[in-house]
Amino acid sequence: MSPPNHAGGIIDSLASLPDFLRRPILERRVAEFFSMGEEDKAAVVADALEAGPRIPFHRFLRLFGTWLEVSAGLPEARRAELFGRYVRQVGADPGILARFNMDGLYGALASLDEERRGIVAGTAARALSGLEPEQRRRLLLMMPDRARAAMGL
Repeated sequence: MSPPNHAGGIIDSLASLPDFLRRPILERRVAEFFSMGEEDKAAVVADALEAGPRIPFHRFLRLFGTWLEVSAGLPEARRAELFGRYVRQVGADPGILARFNMDGLYGALASLDEERRGIVAGTAARALSGLEPEQRRRLLLMMPDRARAAMGL
C-alpha cells in the first residue's frame, strides 16, 4: 500500500474550485510551502507531479495557469526555489513529463500577459540551466519548441 498523497488530494480539490476561490487558496498554499522543512517540500513536489496527470486536463490546465500567475507574483528567490525543486525532480525522472500534455501546458504559459510570461519563462530557464547537461538535454527534448523558444533555449 502506497502512502497517502496529501498534496495530490489538495491539488485535485483546488483544480475543482471556481477561479475566484482557487487563486486565494493557491496563494496561501504556495506561501505555506516556503515554511515547510526540506522533506515536506520534496514530498509536496513529488506528490504534485504524481497527481497532475490524474486530474482531468481541462481542470488541471486552469489550475496550472493559476499556479503560473501566482508564481509570477512571488519574489525571484522564492520563485527560483519553487521552480528549481520541480525542475530537479523532473530532471531526475524525465518520464514524468511524458504523462503531461506538454503542448497544453505551454498554452497556459502563452496565455499569461507578456510581463508574467517573461518572468516565468526566465525563472524556468535559469532553473533548467542548473541541471546536469544530460538531464537538461533530455528535458529539452520533451518540451515543445515554442516553450523552449519562450525561455530563450
